[in-house]
Amino acid sequence: MPAVAVLVVGCSGGEAGHAFLAPEGFARSGISVAPGETAVVGLGRLRLADPDTTATLTSLDVQGEQVAATAGRVLGVKVYRITDSGGIGAITAADLAGVDGNGGWQLTSPDGAVVSAEQPLGVAVVVQGDSVGSWSSDSLVVEYVMDGREQRQRIAIGAGVCVVTAADEDCDPSRAGSDSTP
Repeated sequence: MPAVAVLVVGCSGGEAGHAFLAPEGFARSGISVAPGETAVVGLGRLRLADPDTTATLTSLDVQGEQVAATAGRVLGVKVYRITDSGGIGAITAADLAGVDGNGGWQLTSPDGAVVSAEQPLGVAVVVQGDSVGSWSSDSLVVEYVMDGREQRQRIAIGAGVCVVTAADEDCDPSRAGSDSTP
């Protein structure tokens, strides 16, 4: 059964903008997939620090030492409206249409999406499994416009994908990119 969780993303120092709240009880999300399968890993929910403001996204990107790992290839960082289905923890692309009868999720490009207190957005990275091994990210970079100014915020949050040859292989995607290998 796919894991589904809602996470809240936050900010770290050193960047100009700090529009989004710090994470509360964050734990890395991840999943195991076979080569050729596509994983969708939730990076949490974009929630504004000031509920009376809005931010228009211009781009989202994942970064980290393992982002260029040969095990996986990033197909994009997407946003989705959080509905009765909740947020995406870690699923395969085949489960996007719905989990356990819920309405499912529609992933869209972040460019031009508006985040407000009334309309928080979920964020997910889509990774294609290419070869046996592990792939991971450790931060999300959000570029956005707020009060007419372009800003950028790095958010310390991660995702992991283990690419395995068989579904029963032992691999902890939450540790993808660490010293352990599948």
